[in-house]
Amino acid sequence: KPPFENLEHGSVLGFWPDLDPDDPAVISYTRGTTGDPKPVVLTHHNLISNCHQTTQPFRIDETDRFLCALPLSSVAAGVLLVLLPWMTGGICVLRDAYCPNVLHEIEESRATVLAGTPALYEMIAGSATFARSHLPTLRLAICHSGPVGRKLLRQFEERHDVLIVEGYGLVEGTCLTCANPYTGVHKAGSLGLPLPGQECRIFDEQDNALPPGRAGEIVV
Repeated sequence: KPPFENLEHGSVLGFWPDLDPDDPAVISYTRGTTGDPKPVVLTHHNLISNCHQTTQPFRIDETDRFLCALPLSSVAAGVLLVLLPWMTGGICVLRDAYCPNVLHEIEESRATVLAGTPALYEMIAGSATFARSHLPTLRLAICHSGPVGRKLLRQFEERHDVLIVEGYGLVEGTCLTCANPYTGVHKAGSLGLPLPGQECRIFDEQDNALPPGRAGEIVV
């Protein structure tokens, strides 16, 4: 029988393992910008806590509908587009990764939240239907891996009244570490503020903390 039919003939709870928050949940890989990609072990606590940290800054609640058009193998999709709506009582709408007509999928699913890389938003804005699409439900687009640029920010805000929130994340920090606030001062090109529960400082090459205005290494 198909695996899911087998669930009807036994106790589902019978094969759930005992889990501790600090047990490994997933192994994800860095992008390898300074060498080969490196495996990072993330715990259940890592994943759940990062979801909690994004809930308040982005004003997530049970009315939100998340459109997931990213590969489920990415930790960004797992945290921001799958676990986060589950934890807040929202809805996760799964679509093919990088589906060519994201605008249609947003309209059809009545999505309120989107997440992706700068390349995803460039693809959407470059679509022939961008200017004439109607996206009344979409309120927030999270860019979790760098700036999108002032031009794209203006295009989304002026045409669809959608705020693209630029942020900073790395696999070693689970997913998202800093983000521009959903409400309040929003600085284009800035990493934003550390999420609640995370601390960030700037260090020099000798691991000394630097004062504001000095360039160095971000330590989370």
